[in-house]
Amino acid sequence: MSDLEDRRYLAAFDAGSGELDASWEGRVDGNVLALAAYGGRVYVGGRFDQAGAEGHLQERSHLAVFEGATGELVDAWTGATDGRVRALAADGRRLFVAGSFEEAGHAGDLKERLRLAAFDLASGELDETWSHGLGDTVRALTVHGDSLYVGGALWWTERTSRISQGSPMPVARWTRSGARPRMER
Repeated sequence: MSDLEDRRYLAAFDAGSGELDASWEGRVDGNVLALAAYGGRVYVGGRFDQAGAEGHLQERSHLAVFEGATGELVDAWTGATDGRVRALAADGRRLFVAGSFEEAGHAGDLKERLRLAAFDLASGELDETWSHGLGDTVRALTVHGDSLYVGGALWWTERTSRISQGSPMPVARWTRSGARPRMER
């Protein structure tokens, strides 16, 4: 089996030469649907239950964080969701996570977060002040300035009511300032 076949879900390549970095250790046991890099770390989201190094996988529910240089799993970062993660975006303080999930937090301590959640970038703790939901799967995220842009077939819902407001929107913007972000159509 070639080095690349052994890394069918996650691999690192040298950006200059395009060569596979065979020393990079990161592995997951299922599909990777989203990647974000920030502060020397690689944040991975998708449809997987385990992450780590070959032969040393640990429980990880749809989210994992690796050291960018080595691919070593960051053991202390244990954020999780109960469904697929399809998009990730980092703003220097938080990792925004989106996908087809209804709960996020840590394994055994998940809280309702309808398809959109925010975790502390360094610790992996769920940001309790940031709790907004959407009524359909989010497929894209990006941060620019003080805004989080969200893309998909979006129906806005209050975190607890799940009542849709208005028409579907292809893109929504949240302002990130203050304790409670505001969504704009």
